[in-house]
Formats: sequence, C-alpha cells, structure tokens
Amino acid sequence: MTLETFSFVILTFNHEKYIIELLESIKYQINTYKKPFNYKLIIADDSSRDNTIELINFWLTNNTDTFDEVEILSPESNQGTCINYTKSWEHISGKYFKVIAGDDLFSFNDIVESVQSKGDEDLLSGLPILLVNNELIDSNSTHFHMIATDVIYKGSIRKLLNGLSMISAPSFIYSKEIISNRRIFDFIRNFKLVEDFALLIGISKESKGTYRLKHQVDIYYRRTAGSAFIVKNNLFLEDKYDCYDELSKMESSLFKKILIKNRKFILGLKVRYISSVLNLNAYIYLLNLIFNCKKIYKEYMSLDLNIDKHRDYYKIINAISNNVIENFEKTKDN
Repeated sequence: MTLETFSFVILTFNHEKYIIELLESIKYQINTYKKPFNYKLIIADDSSRDNTIELINFWLTNNTDTFDEVEILSPESNQGTCINYTKSWEHISGKYFKVIAGDDLFSFNDIVESVQSKGDEDLLSGLPILLVNNELIDSNSTHFHMIATDVIYKGSIRKLLNGLSMISAPSFIYSKEIISNRRIFDFIRNFKLVEDFALLIGISKESKGTYRLKHQVDIYYRRTAGSAFIVKNNLFLEDKYDCYDELSKMESSLFKKILIKNRKFILGLKVRYISSVLNLNAYIYLLNLIFNCKKIYKEYMSLDLNIDKHRDYYKIINAISNNVIENFEKTKDN
C-alpha cells in the first residue's frame, strides 16, 4: 500500500539558535504519534548567513530515519519572506502539510491530527503559547482576544481583516487548494515581508474566506527582538500600507473604507498613546467585546491548556537541542 505524504515545511533565515528545537519537535511528533505517512521535510531557506543550513545537515546526518524525503531550497541571494514562503509551496507533495517558521516549534499535541481535522473552512488555527527568551509565558491576553475575534467576526476572514482582531499566523492550517491557486501565489509575491496578511487577503479574494479556531495549542510562537512585527521597519510598513490599500479596494462601503484608512493612518504614528486614542477601530472592537462578553467569557473560561505541561515538554526539547548544538560546535573545532 502506498502511503500518503505529509510535508513539514520550514521557512528559515538566520535561525541557527532555534532550528534544532523545531527539528526535535517534529521528530517528537513523528515518533510519538506514528501516523502512517511518508514524511517529507522541506527547508525553504532565504540565504541564511549563519550556520542554519550546516546545523540542519548535521541534525539530519544523525537522524536519518526521521524523514522519507528531504529537500533543502537555498538560493544564493536573499529573496524576501514572501517569495521564500511561496517558493516552498511548489515542493509540497500530497494534500497534508504544515508550514512553520524556523524559530517556532511544535507543542506535544498531535499536529498531524490537527491538519487532518480541517474541514470545509478555508483556514484553521489553534491557540499559540508565546515563547520569549526560551521561556513559555502565560498567553492569557492573546488567547482571550483570539477567542473574542472568533466570536465577534463569526469565522469570516474578511470581517476580521477589516476590524481590529487577533489571530495566530504561525498556527494557520490551510488546504492544498489554497497553495495551488496561482492568483493567491502571485498576489503574495507582490509583498516583501507580510506573507500572513497577504495570504488572508488572497484567500478573501478567491473564496468565501471562512475561518475556524481550535482551542488547542499546536505551536509555540517565538518573539525575538529582531521580529518584523516588533521592529516594524520600512519594508514591513510599506507592505502593511499596501495591504490596507488592497482591503480598501475590496470594500464598497464608505464607512468601512474610512475605518481601513484610519488603521493605515495610525500604523505610522510613533506615539502609542496618540495612536490608541485615534484608533476608531478600537472603539468598535470594545463595543463588540461588551455586546458579546457573555459568550466570549464562557469560551475563554472553558480553556484548559495546562501550560505547566507545555513548559515541562519545552524544557526537554530545549535540553536536547542544546546538546545537539554543543556536539555540532565540537565537530567544527576538530
């Protein structure tokens, strides 16, 4: 019997500090749940200038039985996040896959089961736990606002894009049909850094744009000082401005266009207090929170994510990773 392929797609750029943790978390998934698949590893590297690729190859040499197929895509020059992201799509085999950044990692929950559980919705997402300075931190605010987003916008990607919302791009699960759509592929390539925002807009352009939130942690989302989300450099801001322009074009309502232009305006403001006061969408979001408070509170209080268990698991993965990196450094010295 020929087995279906499950592809783990890793997007890397200068991730030498984190890549082994991710690989070890994938190894845990495969060895623990033993799902009957041919497992493929796709590394889409954006011309890393550190030891990311060397570490991956070192790890693979010592874990030859983990994957049935490995592809490492490593161009000679940096192409940008969006091109690197979409480039990986062309190498995905089979209908089951999960794309993840090289600085994030999988939790102990069964990611293959999560991918298989995606129904007719365009996008499925879990709840992340934030990983900061090698520590999993309480992510209560993130989880609350993700649940609020789900309740307020009732599974509509278009509505959550237009309004104030919180979603977890690292947790996104989507279908082969999405990545096979050439218009979505080409649309994302118009941008440099914001592949997640562009993906959502692209999906909204091509389908009903439905979204479902799963109350399970599949991903530990690492926040680092150099993240585009935090730094908000010029390329990031230009991409976000262009995304807001695209959203505005998609709207016929003058009121909604004004709200989108307001979001674009406050994005570039340097003083956080002023941007908060002038954010019209924040007032609408607050009203929606009040109107839907009972349901949001009920769903939030039903969460049972057991963060201590996640912390214990991460400590093990981190310790194994440190040992691998130490052995790698020894081979370089010899």
